[in-house]
Amino acid sequence: MKVEKIISNNIVRSTNDVGQEVLVMGCGIGFKKVVGNVIDQSKIEKIYTINFAR
Repeated sequence: MKVEKIISNNIVRSTNDVGQEVLVMGCGIGFKKVVGNVIDQSKIEKIYTINFAR
């Protein structure tokens, strides 16, 4: 996953393998990152995905 937007030092927005927008949380996951950087998998604590009910 790559950083699409930095929300805070601990939350970034990204896209998962199937193209869904996700919020990725982890201690310092967005610290000193820029858009396009690869997210360090070892820092990921939680991934939130929006599921649309139809």
